[in-house]
Amino acid sequence: MRLKILFMLLLMLLLNTASFAAVDTNYVNKVVDAIYWAEGGAKTKYPYGIKTVKVANTAEARNRCTFLVSHCFDRWDNNGRNGLFLETLQKTFCPTAGRLSYNERRLNGYWLTNVRYFIANPKPVPDR
Repeated sequence: MRLKILFMLLLMLLLNTASFAAVDTNYVNKVVDAIYWAEGGAKTKYPYGIKTVKVANTAEARNRCTFLVSHCFDRWDNNGRNGLFLETLQKTFCPTAGRLSYNERRLNGYWLTNVRYFIANPKPVPDR
């Protein structure tokens, strides 16, 4: 009887862990590359749009951006995949609502369009 219960618990555990989707690293890299170009590429003061944390160089900014995109994907997946992923990412990365100035709201409104454009038309990122 104990063996049967143990088997059922193990089976339930395996089924629950198999339902979580792993982050596709190729897709994450495409999104991160698109964010690089949408945020201004090599010309920008804030590579990958990382402003809230001081970063030493572009490589560290890319690592933080990659972590943010992966983490946002996990949250989106665990919350039932409501809406589109890029729209969820925009709410975290570049919000258009809340305590923002008119210029911030207007500028952030173009972010999603730009990221989608650079995902569809990828450009190589230097020093990747």
